[in-house]
Amino acid sequence: MSGSSDHESTSDPGTSGSSSGTSTPSLEQEDSNPLPSTTGLDLTKEEEKLNQNSLEQLDPNRKTPDLEQEHEHVLMRKATHKLSEKKRRKAINKRYDDLKSLLPGMKGLTHSKQVILKKAFHYVESLKADSRLNQGVVRELAMERERNISLEAEHKHWQEKLQLLRQQKGLPPLTPEELQGVATSAIS
Repeated sequence: MSGSSDHESTSDPGTSGSSSGTSTPSLEQEDSNPLPSTTGLDLTKEEEKLNQNSLEQLDPNRKTPDLEQEHEHVLMRKATHKLSEKKRRKAINKRYDDLKSLLPGMKGLTHSKQVILKKAFHYVESLKADSRLNQGVVRELAMERERNISLEAEHKHWQEKLQLLRQQKGLPPLTPEELQGVATSAIS
């Protein structure tokens, strides 16, 4: 409808368009058949009517109680789906919060999911790099330990040889403290 006039004349589709036999609706006739409003309650009723019409189109020979039961079933499935979807979204958001709490410098701050995932990716990459670095250090320490074990075995061998030589010369054996003193004086 245009905004310039509230009432326009309409003709009956069965007539030739002449003014005889047709009349313009009066204000009283318009008020008796108002257009459906678009309030929330009426919209819900309209949706229910559309849903029922679509159910009738599936099988027009069905009885109304079956249609009503099927309509209730459809509404119940929709409600169940909405609840399960809401639960799923809540679980996902909880996991994002858990992930955010694990990331350094992110506690207590509000960030989008994209930022949380990006920070998590970079954090995991840095942990991988640290792990590779630490594995290299662990390998070096393992080699150093093997070398120390070898040197300790060699040191013990020379201490035993020293004690044997002292015994062959008729000298008393050295105490462990004396042996330690011999080893430190030999190093310096």
